Amino acid sequence: MKKAIFFISAAVIATQILAPVASFGQGSTPPPLPTPDLSYTGLIKTINGIANVLFAILVVLTVIFLIWAAWKYLNGAGDEAKGMIINAAIAIAIGLLARGLPLLVKSLIPGAENYQIPS
Repeated sequence: MKKAIFFISAAVIATQILAPVASFGQGSTPPPLPTPDLSYTGLIKTINGIANVLFAILVVLTVIFLIWAAWKYLNGAGDEAKGMIINAAIAIAIGLLARGLPLLVKSLIPGAENYQIPS
């Protein structure tokens, strides 16, 4: 009886796993891929998009790091937690500096007021 239950459950699991494979043979053509923008503006937009994602990851990781440091501080690891909080503050300061650096350079270059920084 145990063998029969095992084989039936194995057949059910195999059917559930392999059922989506049957839909691969439907014969529909996928939509065409978009053509990449290989111009200078497209490159700048791509780099800016990557920088936006990295900045968002930096902010999330910094908040998690600060919460972890606060937890350690509350549980008695004072000196180590203080160092972690200082490191998190330095990380967010570097991130904000890197985020504002293009605007700072733009303000320092004469005649660059009309130049649009791609976003």
